[in-house]
Amino acid sequence: MGDNGSFRPNDYITRAEAMTLINRVLSRLPQSAEDLHDDMIVWPDNKDESKWYYLAVQEATNSHEFKTVKGDEVWTEINKVPNWTIYEQ
Repeated sequence: MGDNGSFRPNDYITRAEAMTLINRVLSRLPQSAEDLHDDMIVWPDNKDESKWYYLAVQEATNSHEFKTVKGDEVWTEINKVPNWTIYEQ
């Protein structure tokens, strides 16, 4: 899906489209930026909350706890980022 909502079946899928697809399949997509947590990681290329992919990218790239309120996911805590270097040998 493009920025304008168009369907382009012959184009390659973008990262944002893949994240959105997976989040929707898993029913893991906050409804608004207010559902996110203040301590989340915000990526330099994903700071514009008005972009269609903003919530999907934040959902896919921040490990977090959440509760469901009226069917919507509301983040309650950001999980600590593991020290992956201990596995690099």
